[in-house]
Amino acid sequence: QQLKQGASPLTPPDFHQMLPPPSLPPSLPPPSLPPPPLSPPEDSPAWHQPVGIGIVLLGCLFNAASLMIMKYSADTEKRKTVFFPPRRPWLYLGIALLLISAAGLAPAALALLPLAMVAPFGGVTIVFSALLAATGVCKVREPLSRAQIVFILAITAGVTLVSFFGPKEEKVITTEM
Repeated sequence: QQLKQGASPLTPPDFHQMLPPPSLPPSLPPPSLPPPPLSPPEDSPAWHQPVGIGIVLLGCLFNAASLMIMKYSADTEKRKTVFFPPRRPWLYLGIALLLISAAGLAPAALALLPLAMVAPFGGVTIVFSALLAATGVCKVREPLSRAQIVFILAITAGVTLVSFFGPKEEKVITTEM
């Protein structure tokens, strides 16, 4: 065996030169997914809108109540353990209400209404939270200032205007030109 010029007998051989060139896989077209269906269908029954809005409002109320209950837990159950043994029942109730809203009510509302109509209702959770705190219904009592009342009215008007006069259908955006 002859050594290449400048190579020492301790230098390992270049295995990349010994291997055959890799065969390239045939080029695959980019994966194409069917466009998502419009939600809800354009020919949805007339009852979808009022029922969907009712479900969204109920979800906002559950969210606000869960926030107030978790606030109450933070104020009263500070020194109690959370996990082992579990001794914070108000915290668990708040988390349960939040899960019911997020896992049950939100998907139901999105099945009945377009996202463009559901999304503005996030502001209603703020309104419900402020009203629940002002009334003390969930054991947390925080009075409202005049500025907060003005902003609650502004949020309510904005949500109403966007929901009723905003876009009513979803447009599918594709990457094809």
